Amino acid sequence: MVTYAPFPPDDDEGLTDGVLVRRFVAWVFDAALVGALMAAWFSFATGVTVLTLGFGVGAYGLLPAIPLAYSWISLASPLSATPGQALVGLVMVDNARFTRPTILQALIWIIGYWLTLGLLCLLFFLAIFTLRKRCLHDILAGVVLLRRANLHRLGEGTG
Repeated sequence: MVTYAPFPPDDDEGLTDGVLVRRFVAWVFDAALVGALMAAWFSFATGVTVLTLGFGVGAYGLLPAIPLAYSWISLASPLSATPGQALVGLVMVDNARFTRPTILQALIWIIGYWLTLGLLCLLFFLAIFTLRKRCLHDILAGVVLLRRANLHRLGEGTG
C-alpha cells in the first residue's frame, strides 16, 4: 500500500489550491459519463423488456445502482478517484494516514455525497470555508481530495 508523507498543517493551502474548481469540472465529467452509462443500460433494459414481452422489466430496477457503483468502484480502486477526478488530477486520500480510502470510507463518502445532492447541493458550499476544502461528506468519511501533483511533490513513503 502506498502512503504519502504527512504534510505540515500550514501547507494545506498549497495542497488544496485549485481543488474546488477541479472538483466541479470532475463532477461535470462524471455526471456526463454516468448519464451515458445510464442511457446505455436504459436502452438495454428496453430491448430486453420488448424481446421478453415485458418479463425483462426488472432490468430497469438496476438504473439507480449505476451512479452508486460507478463512484464506489472508482474510489475504492487503486486510482482513489472517480474518472473525472483522475482526469483533472485529483486523488482522494485518508485525511489522517494519507493512504487510499478504505471501502467503508468510500461507501460513507458516496452516501453523504448523494444525500448532499438530495439537499439541493447546499452542503457543497461548506468546502469554501473548511480547512483542506472539505465538504461535509469528506469530513464524515475522513477523507480529503488533493491535487495528485502536489501530493507527489511531498514524496512517497512506504507502508
